[in-house]
Amino acid sequence: MTSKLTNKPKILIVDDDVITLTVIKRFLRTTGQFDIEIVEDASSGLALIESGRHFQVAISDMALVGANGIDFLRRVKELSPSTSCVIISGFLSNGAEKEILNHDFIFGVLTKPCTGQQLSDIITSALRQNGN
Repeated sequence: MTSKLTNKPKILIVDDDVITLTVIKRFLRTTGQFDIEIVEDASSGLALIESGRHFQVAISDMALVGANGIDFLRRVKELSPSTSCVIISGFLSNGAEKEILNHDFIFGVLTKPCTGQQLSDIITSALRQNGN
C-alpha cells in the first residue's frame, strides 16, 4: 500500500491474480506518473473508498473471487461519482466487451494480457475524461 502523500493521480487496482498485480505494479510504479493502490479483493477496495480515500481511476478485474468486477465498479461509482472505472479481463469476446461498455459508469475495457503502454494510455484517457 502507498503511504506517501503525492499530487499524482490516485489509481486503485483490484485483481485477485497476484502475477497480474505484480506486473501492473512494477510497470506503473516505474513510470512515476501515478500513485498506485493495489488490493486483491473487492471488499478491500470498497473499504478504502468507504474510509474516505479518493481515487481518480479504479481498475478491476472482471472476475474476482466472490465478486463481479462490474458490480464492484458500480458500487465504486455510487460511493465516488468522479472516479473513472475500467474493467480488465482475460476472458472477453467482442460481444462481452460491448455489453460491458453499455454500462454508463464503465469508462473502458482492457483485455489481458495488455501492454504497460495500453494500461497507461487508458488511465491517461480516463483522467482526461474527468478533467484530471
